[in-house]
Amino acid sequence: MKFLLKVILSCIGILYSISLSAQNNASGRIVDEQSKGIDAAVVMLISLPDSILIETTLTDDNGDFQLPEKTGHFLLYIRALGYKEFKKDITITASEILPTIQLEADNVVLKDVVVTARKSRPLTSLSNGKLQINVAQTYLTDIGNALDVLKHSPGISVNSKGDISLATLGGTAIYINGKKLMLQGEELSAYLRSLPSSKITRIESSTNPNASFGTDGAGGVINIILKSNERTGTFLTTSHSLSYWKNIRQNSDISFSFNKSKWQLGLNYSHSLGHYAMEYGFEKVQDGNKSISETSDTDKRNTYSVGVDFSWQPNQKNKLYFNSTMNLLVGPGLTETTTQVYNGTSTLDGILKARNDYVKQKTIQYNNSINYLYQPSESRQLSFSVDWTHFDGKARCKQPNDYFSSNNILIRSDLFYSQPDKDIDIYALLADYKYKPNAQNEWLIGAKTSLIKSNNIFLFKKNGLIDSQRSNRFKYNEDNIETYVQYTLSLNKLELSTGLRME
Repeated sequence: MKFLLKVILSCIGILYSISLSAQNNASGRIVDEQSKGIDAAVVMLISLPDSILIETTLTDDNGDFQLPEKTGHFLLYIRALGYKEFKKDITITASEILPTIQLEADNVVLKDVVVTARKSRPLTSLSNGKLQINVAQTYLTDIGNALDVLKHSPGISVNSKGDISLATLGGTAIYINGKKLMLQGEELSAYLRSLPSSKITRIESSTNPNASFGTDGAGGVINIILKSNERTGTFLTTSHSLSYWKNIRQNSDISFSFNKSKWQLGLNYSHSLGHYAMEYGFEKVQDGNKSISETSDTDKRNTYSVGVDFSWQPNQKNKLYFNSTMNLLVGPGLTETTTQVYNGTSTLDGILKARNDYVKQKTIQYNNSINYLYQPSESRQLSFSVDWTHFDGKARCKQPNDYFSSNNILIRSDLFYSQPDKDIDIYALLADYKYKPNAQNEWLIGAKTSLIKSNNIFLFKKNGLIDSQRSNRFKYNEDNIETYVQYTLSLNKLELSTGLRME
């Protein structure tokens, strides 16, 4: 019995947080080049050297901000729309007023034209410990796709590989309308690229999620809220954009909805056509030897998305919702990398020229969901959800490598070939109960079970011959059961939140 108790306790994670308005705070002010206060700037305090996000806040209309009293060595990280990022190491010993911080306007130069980004109203706000980024009716709604929106969102970082995190933290989980996306890496990036920015209402990010979110989001949670239209009538919405930055890109989004008082039907189609061009590189020294690498990367894949949704609400207590979408990412791609290898730090030893020629790439994803909501009163709400996601990814890549001497004479050439195939099915069943007897108290209770089935094949060849050491087939099945309970007490400026989660 004692052993069983230890096992159960080892599987339980307890989330506990208290938020209180302190009397003694570290404060400061953020201004522009005219010394005018910048409102809605995101201010983050990150502990050093462990790079843990301690606090996030926004500036007010005068550019002023306050941080809870902390002592130690920190990185002060500031982001504001239309301005360059600001980073500074600071040491806080007691409650103090930080020096005024002036941000530099973020100018985009197009030959002889300079375009300076400006906003007419704040695009960010704080609510219940969450940073909300308003996308609808702002320039972000026409920026392209969901991944582009995240790249331009304060407090959210997206690297060249498409990895998403909050500030410097890893382990960030992505949700759509409160439902976790069971995708990672390239699969997650492909889905976000297929989601038009015009369909997003807002983005909520939290570095301290409650127990209703999975433990893989311990480093933070990003919840993308999509638009909905429940007004009666027939609606046709379409948006089209054309942009150029090294390559021409064209985006289109068409939505049709037919809404009655008790049911709604929606159809939508979108695509994003054009190439993404990137250039990046690195310089490193290892064991005293230097190497310099430069890469030109052109992604020629196009994205297509179609979907249908249907909801039926016979009365105020019951609502049934069905949604099905198909996302396709297809097209070739090419990366060209030149790496100079030195003997020491100054004597060139050799040159490697490598290409990744993606002659074929195809990623298709199906999402199907059925949701039922029962709300007998304003204080009680019960919901059930059944989800199925199918992911199928294929690629064919030729990888010629040419090795040159220091005086650019060809020494050897190798031709590599890789062929990854992915086949993934994810099934999930969820149940959530919400009880809010009054404005001060709220209970959340939920359970989830999921099944993941994956069948992956990776074929690798060198100079036309199969490399059995690098080729493999991987099958993987996973069953999960999760339960949680969350309680929140709100008393004026004091908010107490405690949660218990078992997986």
